[in-house]
Amino acid sequence: MQCDTRGGAADSLLERARCYAALGQRKTAIYDFSAILKEQPGHVHALCGRGFTYLTLNQQKECTEDILAALQLSVDGVTKDLLSLKDKARKLVCDWLEQYCRSDQLERLVAEAAPCEEDRLREAFLISGALLRVDSRNPRWHLLYVDTLLAKGTSLLPPPSSSSSLLLLPPLCGHAPGQSIDQYLDHYLDQYLDQYLDHYLDQYLDQYLDQYLDHYLDRYLDRYLDQYLDHYLDQYLDQYLDQYLDQYLDQYLDQYLDQYLDHYLDQ
Repeated sequence: MQCDTRGGAADSLLERARCYAALGQRKTAIYDFSAILKEQPGHVHALCGRGFTYLTLNQQKECTEDILAALQLSVDGVTKDLLSLKDKARKLVCDWLEQYCRSDQLERLVAEAAPCEEDRLREAFLISGALLRVDSRNPRWHLLYVDTLLAKGTSLLPPPSSSSSLLLLPPLCGHAPGQSIDQYLDHYLDQYLDQYLDHYLDQYLDQYLDQYLDHYLDRYLDRYLDQYLDHYLDQYLDQYLDQYLDQYLDQYLDQYLDQYLDHYLDQ
C-alpha cells in the first residue's frame, strides 16, 4: 500500500506511528515512520520517532543513527523531542550518543593525528551541543565538549561571526566567544559547584541528619541509659540506703523502744 506523505498526510501518519509505538506495536510504528522518511528524508520528528522506537527494542545502532541524522537537520527539534521522553529513556539515548561520539569519533580521530579538521568533528560538536541543551548541568556533557575541542587542537572557541556548530551550545553552558578552555572550565566549575553543592548539601543534610539522629539516638540512648542507670543506681542505692537506713533505724528504734519499754514496764 502506497502512502501519500505530503502535507497533512505526513502529520497524520506521524501521529499514527506514535500511537502504534505507545501501544507497543513497534514494527508497525517503524513501518509508518519509514514511509514518511521515504518521501521526506529530512523529516526530523519521523527520524526521532523511529529512533525512539528502536530504543524500546534496544537497537542501539539504529537508534543512534536516526537521532544523529535528525541532529544534522535540526538540533532544536531533536532537543525538544528528547526532552519529551521519560527520564530513563532520555538518559539511555544520551548515553548512547555519548558512547558513539567517544568510540566512533573522538578516539578514532585522535588516534590518527591532531589537530583534526573541524568538518571531521562536526558530529562530535553536534552531539555534545545537543546533550548540553538537554542537560547543561551534567558534567559528562561538558567534558565531552572539552574533549572535542582538544581533539580539534584549539584552545579558543570560535568568534561570533563563525558558522561553527559550536555556536549550537546553549547560553546556560557558561561559555563566551573567544574564551579559552581554562576560562570555560573555571566558569563552569564555579557555576556548577555552587548549584551542585547547594542542592547536594540540602539533600544530604536532610537525609544524613535524619539517619544520623535516628542511629545516634538509638545507640546513645541504649548505651547511655545502661551506663547511667547502672552508675546512678549504684551510687543512689548506696547513698540512699545508707542515709535511709541510718535515719530510719534511728527514728524507728527510738520510737519503738520508747513505746515498747513503756508498755513492757507498765505490764
